[in-house]
Amino acid sequence: MKKIILASLIATATCSSYAANTATLNVNGTLTMGACTPVLSNGGVIDYGNITLGDLSATEDNQMGSKDVTLEINCESPVKVGFTSIDNRPNTKVPMDVVFANGKKAGESYTGYINGLGTTAEGAKIGAYGVKVKYDQALADGVSAQMIYEQSLSGSWTVITDAGAGVYFQEANIRTMTVGIDGVPVAFTTATIPLEVAMAIAPTDTLGITDEAILDGELTISMVYL
Repeated sequence: MKKIILASLIATATCSSYAANTATLNVNGTLTMGACTPVLSNGGVIDYGNITLGDLSATEDNQMGSKDVTLEINCESPVKVGFTSIDNRPNTKVPMDVVFANGKKAGESYTGYINGLGTTAEGAKIGAYGVKVKYDQALADGVSAQMIYEQSLSGSWTVITDAGAGVYFQEANIRTMTVGIDGVPVAFTTATIPLEVAMAIAPTDTLGITDEAILDGELTISMVYL
């Protein structure tokens, strides 16, 4: 009986000693896209200042001109990334044209190109604004680049020109814009995309303003990794 116990103890000790001489190596990690951050100049604020009602037309749309802002996309490493826009005041836009600096109009025939400006205290819709890409001034890592867009995440890209409707921000059908070369997206670390914002206010007879009215347009720009 003692011999059996001794043999068992020796076997156990031998196994334990052998296990202590091994180790396990695990190789872990996650493949991710380099994170990108969109930044708008002037904190993303387009300020039209104080607008006197007496200076506005009571019966005609009031074109308030356009202002410039720059979108810069900064990435940790070269990445193919685009952006979409969402109007945060979609139910407040007036179906009206906004006129850009080159005289081009957008909005009345297709309201997908314009965004809401909020409402008066009485609930009247104040007007609309549109955002246009200055496609011929876009840079990718400091080098001139095309602006291109796709609809509904189709993967079919179109070069933006001033003659085409793709020059405008459009929430409908998920319009994605990015910089490209030869009509296809290009990876970049920094993209600089000048934008133009045009605004119009509805005829004051339709507003019924009895006190101040605050313009409250807001849209969100989101990154889309391609």
